[in-house]
Amino acid sequence: MSTQGLQILCVDDEPNILRALTRFLKMSGFEVSTAGSGQEALILFQTRHFDAVISDMGMPGMSGAELLSEVRRHWPKTSRFLLTGFSDLAAQDPTLDDAQLWGFIHKPWDNEALLACLHAALSVRD
Repeated sequence: MSTQGLQILCVDDEPNILRALTRFLKMSGFEVSTAGSGQEALILFQTRHFDAVISDMGMPGMSGAELLSEVRRHWPKTSRFLLTGFSDLAAQDPTLDDAQLWGFIHKPWDNEALLACLHAALSVRD
């Protein structure tokens, strides 16, 4: 699958995480934008199209689950991934049901597994 031109939004309040994701995804051919909060991400969605969004769960103000639920409501064709350090997160947050995630990416992530998840999600879109 060609990643050229595919737009990915990475959302995390930790700059080091954003830098690492951005570096890897750009090397893999994606166009990458970043946001440091859920609110900032929603502002970006107002003016740009994203094929996928990868959001951290634990952020101040708006959780990743809340952000991804909003993305699903307003931009349902955007593939949604949650970046988390928790293994049993689905049982902890009922908001995740509403987000209808494509998948979870566990910290620390494996680059090849992350790429495989993105390719799988983006290859089945309308």
